Amino acid sequence: ALHGGGIKVESRVGEGAVFQVELPYKIYEGELPAKGIGVSTAKTITPVSLKGMNVLLAEDNHMSVLFMKQLLAKWDIVPVVAHDGEEAISLYDSGEQFDIILMDIHMPRVNGLEVVKYIRNREKETGVRIFIIALTASVSDKLIANLEDFGFDDYLGKPFRPNDLQLKLEKGLKKNVLH
Repeated sequence: ALHGGGIKVESRVGEGAVFQVELPYKIYEGELPAKGIGVSTAKTITPVSLKGMNVLLAEDNHMSVLFMKQLLAKWDIVPVVAHDGEEAISLYDSGEQFDIILMDIHMPRVNGLEVVKYIRNREKETGVRIFIIALTASVSDKLIANLEDFGFDDYLGKPFRPNDLQLKLEKGLKKNVLH
């Protein structure tokens, strides 16, 4: 109603339901501007292989996990998945060497900020720094501006263009090679 639209539902027992959502938006015909440095305006997924990149995906939303697995597969990446922050810490502590961590901020039990703080403290002992990208849909501008202070190396807001993720994965891989 706040957008001037509406939702209708028709349902018949044993036949199913039809949902209709109407939002009276104007269709934008132009090109969308880039959201910032290091983002792509490409609409198709760039066919490149990042095979061998070991990615930890910390994400509690099962639909997001499925989407990310399918997307990362386009670049020959099979991520290790942590469904909450506690599991992310456990996987990190397992000794497996991750090139990049894609970290949701809002997760149950232990949130992404706490996980990154834990990892950054442990890295002081190990001397190995992992490139960590915040992947989240709902954060304030203030939090985004301070993600580096929390220990994140980069940020990508959901929804995002697939090629934006690819650029950030490549950036992270280059930074890891330089360390």
